Amino acid sequence: MTGLLKLLAKKAAPPTPPKTQALEPYDYPIIGFRGMQHVVCWFVCRTGEKDFTERRKRSLLNDLDKSKEWLVTQPESYGFDLTFTPTTCFGFDHTLFIDEVPSGMGDLKVASFKNTLVQRMRWASQGALFANILVRYVVNNAVSLVFINSPGRSFASKADEFEMEKTFSTAFVYKQTPEGGSCSSIITHELLHLHGAIDLYPENGKYGEQYSHALRLYPTDIMLHSQMPLCDSTAGPFTAYLVGWHNPIIIISRGKWPALYERFKRE
Repeated sequence: MTGLLKLLAKKAAPPTPPKTQALEPYDYPIIGFRGMQHVVCWFVCRTGEKDFTERRKRSLLNDLDKSKEWLVTQPESYGFDLTFTPTTCFGFDHTLFIDEVPSGMGDLKVASFKNTLVQRMRWASQGALFANILVRYVVNNAVSLVFINSPGRSFASKADEFEMEKTFSTAFVYKQTPEGGSCSSIITHELLHLHGAIDLYPENGKYGEQYSHALRLYPTDIMLHSQMPLCDSTAGPFTAYLVGWHNPIIIISRGKWPALYERFKRE
């Protein structure tokens, strides 16, 4: 009788649910763009190329200040605070001339270039400078912003999570055309990249459908138009979510576009 009861119980057991494919984590680790933040900026030229004028350097620092002012106001509507300490600036009095300068996103010289920057300022490593900044200014995080006086497409390079010591995520801003134009929107766009935001415009003919949704839902989003005047730009709910101004913080994705996007497509 006992054996019959065991057999019946076994037959009545619920079927094993099918295995589901795990979704990969989003490309950018989200630490939350909030609290006290610090920006370290650098003025760099490729060896042999024309130097910045002092007027241009001051203009770029002014654009950075505008960017910081804009960023401080955006999370307020979502209930978060963001503040910046005064910027640490290297190369203002004497531009750093370096032989090997990254030409754009994906350039293998980025890591060695960042090491060269800190060594030129007599720091043993990026990690040593990063740790010093955190302690000196009592901030939650610090990022690096490199102004390069050469034509190019600006981009963001996150810190390597697998290095032994924590280092800077770095945004690269190149010389713009026309010369002397404002870079505040570009600076803001790249700083948001460092904290989790993604581009909302098409790339190499891809993501056209997502772009049309983004354009309809968030027509003034800074990640949709890096060339739009900063005063006319906003950080829409989707971008705010990605940089930690929306809860929950954890995001999963399917490829480049987060699964969360399906939710915003329906709004």
